[in-house]
This record gives sequence, structure tokens and C-alpha cells, in this order.
Amino acid sequence: MPPLSVRTAQEGAPPMADEVLTIKEVAALLKLAEKTVYAMANAGEIPAFKIRGQWRFRHRRHPRPS
Repeated sequence: MPPLSVRTAQEGAPPMADEVLTIKEVAALLKLAEKTVYAMANAGEIPAFKIRGQWRFRHRRHPRPS
């Protein structure tokens, strides 16, 4: 079986298609405080899931129509 490949965002770089983001990255993307993003995820207001107790968010980039 081939090794798992994990792509990560670099500081200042736009997220890649179907990337999994952290609370810090989502807060920066939405221009919200990290506590606000945490509270929204905990309340189910934004789609999120936990990995080993840490919130993660799926980010999908859709092509813009020309």
C-alpha cells in the first residue's frame, strides 16, 4: 500500500481543493475570532468534525465561472 500523502497550507497561501483546515485557518479565512469559530462548530452552526479532539473543517474550492 502506498504511503499516505498529506497536503498542508502554507502561511499566506490560498487553501487547496478539498483541504482540511484548522480553527486558526478558518478564523483567518472568515475574519472571525478563533473562539467564535470554536463556538459555531460546537453549536453545529458550521460544518465541522473532530480528529482526536481537535476541530477540523473541510474547505472546497469551486472554480469561478468565466
